[in-house]
Amino acid sequence: MAMIIKKTGRLLGRYILKGTIAVVSRLSLETGLALGRKLGGVMMTFGKRRYNVAQKNLKIAYGDSMTEAERQRIARESFQHFGMFAIEVI
Repeated sequence: MAMIIKKTGRLLGRYILKGTIAVVSRLSLETGLALGRKLGGVMMTFGKRRYNVAQKNLKIAYGDSMTEAERQRIARESFQHFGMFAIEVI
């Protein structure tokens, strides 16, 4: 039973990926990058642990020379850029 669930999940994932590629490949670059920025925001929201790691790493790297707001901005923009990269690769 577990094997059937695993195979079904993989098949579903494959179809979702193919559908995403089909949609994204038809978008203009500007629209795709805007979508990528939103995707990065979603990844940041649902990947809070990774966002917190980014915050901690920035604190370690820059110490008190960077304000909390600057660290938050850099971490947020990093997630947005990753989302844009993901869309460009598709």
